Amino acid sequence: MDRREWPEGVTILLGVWILISPMVLGFAPTLRDVTWNSWVIGVVLLIVAAGRAAAQVPKVWQEAANLVLGIWMILSPWILEFAAHAPARNSTLVAGIVVAGIALWAMLVDIDVRQWMHERHLTH
Repeated sequence: MDRREWPEGVTILLGVWILISPMVLGFAPTLRDVTWNSWVIGVVLLIVAAGRAAAQVPKVWQEAANLVLGIWMILSPWILEFAAHAPARNSTLVAGIVVAGIALWAMLVDIDVRQWMHERHLTH
């Protein structure tokens, strides 16, 4: 893995964590909606990462998808009403902040993303 690809590695690890967190933290049997949310978000994070590698999806699209997923994870404890369940809330919230933060960081400093945006006149 190239030194510039560490954000992708972190996002993959977080995707795996979100996928398995309902079982690890023990909320899978009691919070079905939250469990499904975790499974779907975890799988989508992994698909987005694999999609870039396998289908040569532009990095900017990967980062945009990760930003949306991160924002969803930040908001989902209140939208899905599981904010009172601290382990599920904290796990989802921290993962969302990291995923969204990495996506924003990559969109601001990654050379490939900046070049893509410049070619489309999205930057000055």
